[in-house]
Amino acid sequence: MELRDSQRPSIDPRRLVRECGKQALAEVLAATGYIPQSHTLSDVALALRQYHPLLFGGPRGSGKTSLGEALAQGCNLTLFYVPGVEGLTSNEVLGGWRQRAQERAIEQSIGGGTDAKTARTLVWTEEFYERGEFLEAFAYAKEASDRNEPPPVLIVDEVEKLELKIQNLLLQPLARGWANVPKLEGVIGVRRREHMPIVALTSNNLKLLSEPLRSRCFVTWMELAKPEEEVRILCARVPQAGPYLIAATVKITQLIKWDMPQVRDKPGLRESIDLLTALVDDGVTLLTEEIIAEYLACLGKEQKELSSLRKALARLEEAANEEHAEIDGWIEAAFATEERRVRGLEELEEVRA
Repeated sequence: MELRDSQRPSIDPRRLVRECGKQALAEVLAATGYIPQSHTLSDVALALRQYHPLLFGGPRGSGKTSLGEALAQGCNLTLFYVPGVEGLTSNEVLGGWRQRAQERAIEQSIGGGTDAKTARTLVWTEEFYERGEFLEAFAYAKEASDRNEPPPVLIVDEVEKLELKIQNLLLQPLARGWANVPKLEGVIGVRRREHMPIVALTSNNLKLLSEPLRSRCFVTWMELAKPEEEVRILCARVPQAGPYLIAATVKITQLIKWDMPQVRDKPGLRESIDLLTALVDDGVTLLTEEIIAEYLACLGKEQKELSSLRKALARLEEAANEEHAEIDGWIEAAFATEERRVRGLEELEEVRA
């Protein structure tokens, strides 16, 4: 759990899209450096307006998890995160009874004069139930609604890696906003859908999900960023980068994606951002074979891929430095827009002064 900053105001994104539209949401995300694709923005806005969980499908590197993180960051919301890890148990995801603590409490009660039958009935309370991260988000949502605060964001990452029985245990809270726990009095969560956590589930393979889980969600498919989108995203995520390095990064990743079939695990946005950030931090001003060789760890993840990239250093250098009418045009347009924005802010400050 990553708590919201109590010193800053929070934004309820559901209320934001209802009152101000999806473009206002886009601006909140852009302030964090996240530039959503048009159809994704529409799907997110729809899910927020309808209080629905949203299931993000798409290949690795398409920005699925980052969107949920950007939403929490931009709106200053508490963030809960459940990683899709093979072998994760239902107790770790949802919760379970603290049996040893229950046994000790029963023994103490009996030792204090309580009859055994009554003692056993006293240990089925929240004091003895340890919530997992998933249900903790719903419990927090109840507390947030009581404080008149916006709900938290809950990310269930790579949900297809959870066993089907665990996927099916998520159905009740996703559909209703609360969960029944056997023997526990009351429910965990909220009764009104507008108070539910803002749930984002991600999956690299929707076919591995249970049909009931998919039916509880709105589903959106995120594609890998197109070159024009990658330019805008890199400008936003690494604002200190100049036009040459941004263009070179995009040209290199596009070459790998479309003209190097031997590299099967293609670089996504995460790799592009990592590469550009490293180049900027190290003060690189020109990409040569020797320089690119020092940064291959940002692009390749396996031994065979790294070997293929090393053999292609000359091609990577050529791609980084050759003219590309479309990419160079998008870079020019992006920096012209940024220059106008900065100039406008400067003029506004002068007027205020």
